[in-house]
Amino acid sequence: FSNAGATNFGDGIKCFQYLEAIDLSGCEIGPEGIESLSDVLRRAQMLRTINLSNNIFGDAGAIKLAESIKYLHHLEAIDLSGCEIGPEGIESLSDVLRRAQMLRTINL
Repeated sequence: FSNAGATNFGDGIKCFQYLEAIDLSGCEIGPEGIESLSDVLRRAQMLRTINLSNNIFGDAGAIKLAESIKYLHHLEAIDLSGCEIGPEGIESLSDVLRRAQMLRTINL
């Protein structure tokens, strides 16, 4: 799947604004791929579950993802475990996730 796959997938789901769940765990998505995907995620405002566990996007991807998460007012669960996220990425995510009123599950 990797970065190119994430970009192509993002282009393909742009029309699914009512998407409720996305699971791209273990797809080797790096910072470039998560950047493309983040642009699409911010439009999927009905998204309730995001599973991007076991990817390789690290801090750079987490920071970009945090920018999109703030638009997801229905988000209930997010799994970013095993994504090589360090202190910088965790800080960006925590700033956004603490405002997510529907959020019930966080796995980092």
